Amino acid sequence: MKLCIDAGGTYFRYELFASDKKIAQGCESSIGIGIGFWLKKIIQKYPEIKVISIGFAGQVHNGSIIASPNMTIDIKDIKNYFKKNFDIALFIQNDLECAVLAEASYHNSKDVCALYLGSGMGLGVVSGGRVLKGYS
Repeated sequence: MKLCIDAGGTYFRYELFASDKKIAQGCESSIGIGIGFWLKKIIQKYPEIKVISIGFAGQVHNGSIIASPNMTIDIKDIKNYFKKNFDIALFIQNDLECAVLAEASYHNSKDVCALYLGSGMGLGVVSGGRVLKGYS
């Protein structure tokens, strides 16, 4: 099973897939709840999960959460934590980087900019077919 998550400053939204068929979806408040704590609850409910993909509203680098102004960070090295403790492959990337990559793919464009205004403000940029990273 694969769990896909949009982790934002207001909500955790998710869809759960088995063999490319959506079998569950949900939305819960993320206010004051760490993503690690929330993921553990989902894994208890669906222990067959083997892959987690997260679009995260904050700075992410090499599977670790660096910062997020609007979210509680309870596990910084989240990729390694879930591999070690649950044997789950976890992929995490900034949510706007995910969005701008999807837009670039959909529009078959090598240069795209995506701006988000909501619980916070975010920007994702694809230039020359590559995502421009904001971290460091």
